[in-house]
Amino acid sequence: MDTEQLWNHLKVSILESARETLIVIRTQPRKPWITPETLTLIEEKRSYSQDSDQYKWLEESSSLRSDRRNYLVAAGEEMEEHQKRNDSKACLLQ
Repeated sequence: MDTEQLWNHLKVSILESARETLIVIRTQPRKPWITPETLTLIEEKRSYSQDSDQYKWLEESSSLRSDRRNYLVAAGEEMEEHQKRNDSKACLLQ
């Protein structure tokens, strides 16, 4: 075996064992209000071509809007709770 074949064999062995033993950790979305369901919907839409019917059928924008609205409502309610308890420091840190 020459050097190139040895390298390819080693590389394939390492990659296969890594796929079998390591888990893929998804990074946290940049926007904290995006739910995992919406991320799954976005990834599914990315897998289709733009001309397909499935691509046009999937509406991730409405899911994103509702996620953001729910996040902002929850943040507002949390701030109101801090205000009721006269905890202005915690209110401002939110």
